[in-house]
Amino acid sequence: MMELRQTKWSRLALQLPLVILALVVLFNAQPAKMVRPNDFKKCGDSSFCRRLRRLSSYSEEQTRNNHGSPFESPYFIASKSTKYDSNTATLKATVKSALHSALQFDLQVLFYNDGTSRVKLDQGGQKHGGWKRYDEAAAWAIDQQPIPAEAGQVNVQEDNGQTTVTFGPNGENKLLLSHQPLKATYLRNGVPQVVLNERGLLHMEHYRPKPDPFPSANDDDAKKLVFQNRKRSFEEAGHASIRADQWSGFEQEDDGEWEESFSGRTDTKPKGPEALSLDIEFPGKTHVFGLPEHASPLNLRSTRGHTEEDFKEPYRLMNTDVFEYDSDSPMSLYGSVPIMHAQSADSAASVLWLSGSETWIDIDRSETNKVSKARAHFFSESGILDLWVFLKPTPGENLATFSQLTGRTPLPAYFSLGYHQCRWNYLTTDDVLNVNKRFSEDDIPVDVLWLDIEYAKNHWYGVWNEETFPKPERMLEGLDAEGRKLVIIIDPHFARKDEYFLYKEANSNDLFVKDADNKNSYEGWCWSGSASWTDNFNPKFWAWWKTIFSLAGKKIKANARNMHFWLDMNEPAIFNGPEITAPKDVRHHGGWEHRDVHNIYSVAYHNASYEAAKARETPNRRPFLLARGWWIGTWKAGPIWTGDNLGTWEHLAVAAPMILANNIGGMSFCGADVGGFFGNPAPDFLLRWYQAGIFHPFFRAHAHIDTKRREPYLLAEPHKSAVRELIKLRYQLLPVWYTAFKQSNHGGLPVLRPQYVMFPNDVNGFSIDDQYYIGDSGLLVKPAVKADAESVEVYLAEDQPYYHFFTKEVYFGSSSGKKVTVQSPLTSEVPLLMRGGSILPIRQRVRRSAELGWRDPFTLIVSVNKPASSGSDTVRASGRLYLDDGQTYDHEKGDFVWRQFDLHHDQSGKHVLKITDLRPTSSKTELATFTGQSAFAEAIADVRVERLIVLGLEKAPSAIHAIDSKTNERVPLQFTWQAGVSATSKGLKSSKKSSELIIKDPAVKIIGDWKIEFDV
Repeated sequence: MMELRQTKWSRLALQLPLVILALVVLFNAQPAKMVRPNDFKKCGDSSFCRRLRRLSSYSEEQTRNNHGSPFESPYFIASKSTKYDSNTATLKATVKSALHSALQFDLQVLFYNDGTSRVKLDQGGQKHGGWKRYDEAAAWAIDQQPIPAEAGQVNVQEDNGQTTVTFGPNGENKLLLSHQPLKATYLRNGVPQVVLNERGLLHMEHYRPKPDPFPSANDDDAKKLVFQNRKRSFEEAGHASIRADQWSGFEQEDDGEWEESFSGRTDTKPKGPEALSLDIEFPGKTHVFGLPEHASPLNLRSTRGHTEEDFKEPYRLMNTDVFEYDSDSPMSLYGSVPIMHAQSADSAASVLWLSGSETWIDIDRSETNKVSKARAHFFSESGILDLWVFLKPTPGENLATFSQLTGRTPLPAYFSLGYHQCRWNYLTTDDVLNVNKRFSEDDIPVDVLWLDIEYAKNHWYGVWNEETFPKPERMLEGLDAEGRKLVIIIDPHFARKDEYFLYKEANSNDLFVKDADNKNSYEGWCWSGSASWTDNFNPKFWAWWKTIFSLAGKKIKANARNMHFWLDMNEPAIFNGPEITAPKDVRHHGGWEHRDVHNIYSVAYHNASYEAAKARETPNRRPFLLARGWWIGTWKAGPIWTGDNLGTWEHLAVAAPMILANNIGGMSFCGADVGGFFGNPAPDFLLRWYQAGIFHPFFRAHAHIDTKRREPYLLAEPHKSAVRELIKLRYQLLPVWYTAFKQSNHGGLPVLRPQYVMFPNDVNGFSIDDQYYIGDSGLLVKPAVKADAESVEVYLAEDQPYYHFFTKEVYFGSSSGKKVTVQSPLTSEVPLLMRGGSILPIRQRVRRSAELGWRDPFTLIVSVNKPASSGSDTVRASGRLYLDDGQTYDHEKGDFVWRQFDLHHDQSGKHVLKITDLRPTSSKTELATFTGQSAFAEAIADVRVERLIVLGLEKAPSAIHAIDSKTNERVPLQFTWQAGVSATSKGLKSSKKSSELIIKDPAVKIIGDWKIEFDV
């Protein structure tokens, strides 16, 4: 008999009936370590994707047939229907279609104080069956509604079939709304930025009775009748100038419009076709980014197959359980965020296509009359058209506006930025405690140990297997003694067994997803065998879920403050469902079909679990909840990871582009499984994974149940020591990471910054996705991700020095861009550069877990820049440090420390390092309830700077003094000086070590009021 490969499918086979087992065997009769593409739809397998993608080629064909005259949209604004409501800053109009004269669509264009605009289109009037298009996606996605534009900020004019709206803080934005055909052009300072329906691909399928028969594409008489009816209706509307014959084939019959099957499973589609489509053009911009989550380059590829590098399929957004996924593909993965950022050397714009249903996006780039542009074609299966347009001139401003709208990543629990050790599965209580012990004995810090599904009896989440984990409380206590945490897995499917308490309670409270008839709970197969799935859209589920997580209720045995949760399989993953997920016609609270909310399901489960975990004790502590499926706003509840990757060089290389795409898609707190989930990486390769993984915001090693144990302490030398030092480097940099999360929460930019975000005017850097910056820290990361690499090429986009974190070698960039070669040995000395002009606060002492070092001293590393001018007071370097208790929400009341460091070069030639307090002006919201001295600041009042390192100074100072800013007391400081290359050196052909000044113990307090003077 064929040997079953231990995948998530075959593992389940041990519990399934023989007929299911046979299917699992069949599914596994494929080469190992590859995705099964036939499990998932391509565009050609999806009726709505076929129907709407065809519109693009159809419009091109009509343009050719009309001798180059552009195809015109059948949609138009009805005469005299436009009205502007100044109270809500909303332009309203009735949209008609030449395709169906009796239909009308309600158009709203909203304008906001910050210059953002929103376009909404929904079917209006009488609808067949009384159906309503899903319009609740915004309720899940929008965190903070922007302020409508004030009356004086908006100017509306009507002229010759066009409505012109001027808006924005300074009137810099303009909307040109053409009535016939319908087209919307957004301009900034007179330059087009975003054009909607330029190619006429707008289409909103309406609710209708099933035609009997539907006019066939091959039925000439039926086609002629359709054409005549549309021509007559359009002429009656007063638009006879438009050639109606070009729409005779706009809609065509498709076999899957009313019922569709895939892999033997049928979607009943009770409402019939209801998809929507829109083309979006970005004039002058050929680089587009976003659309996570895909294993593909950051700079999105064309999908029309014009070149060998193009994808042949559109990018797909539909949360799916794709294990062993391809490392270069537009196929959907676990998360879906329909945000797209467009960029040129002097301009930026972004759009958010707000849909919770399955969505596909075609991308095409073209150059006509020497005008470059990127074009996108969005099409979704259901819902209203809800598009947000961001028109700020830089990517950073648009990212900040987007994150303000959808919510920003909250400050994570401090421990969660440390190292996480996981595998499927640690086997017993003693096994976990032994792993914990080995980390301590081998002096390797770790903060969290994880338990996969095997901890649970029969895979009944929250129920311990008493044979292997008889006393889980002892395990939690043992970890707590070392300052460590435990994470257990709780998926959203419960075994249909009355003796299983979660199922029994949820079932009795009617909290499960329903079958298509909206009567009985849906039954599918997953880890627990026959199971039902939580209906996360039911408010009653949220209230009940809090009782499950409560520490007081003790429903989950051993639930404790140091226990946290892993929300896997929340796409949702259903082994016997279509595409390994839920059927689209099952029902949720409110009667909505799953097709309407599929991508939202994951964030609804994450949000409900976050609220439940947060409320489990008083005072509230920040919980940690990792999820796999994700959508807009998931980042407010916790991190995600990039799923079931492979231990291959290709997957190591694609991790950075994926994580960067996630970051600009809103999800800063993410990472890839270090070592790869599948496979047994060789020691050299595993070391490369750690070199990259320590710079993922979420840093976790994870492994499949079939892999060999690969905990760092099991490595032989020299790999063991190298990995130990890499993990320790992560802990040394924890203040940098925590500050980066604070700055992201405060300013809205992602924690990891791609090259194009850092340098939006440098086109040469737009396609770079294998190096990135950590917040505003100045740290530039470029891991080695190729076999046999001995060095990496780092691109420096500015005329500034960059200093090697380890060797202190200095590399000089260029204003036109320059590549430098940085050695990348198989040691702990990774290619990590410090940008000239930065100050890095780190803690060089490393404890066994993150929270234990909260009172440890700091080292400040100052990397001097090349000043732009010789002004009287030039800032040569700057940096920030943010601290709070890392556990509670007291920081929201103002209980935190936020410090600014600046190295000035004054008129007398002195360098002066000053510290200022950012807390009083950091945020009105954070200080709204704060009336006294920060208790946390008092608790760390004696924490000092134990070392100060300055790189790149031109010459050694004659003396250095620490000065108390309040008393003006001057304390001389001892220092050492090593001559070397300065920040202003010229003519260097290769890297050389920089000058280095070290003050071993300046003894100034981190929250003190002081400065340090470097005398000439």
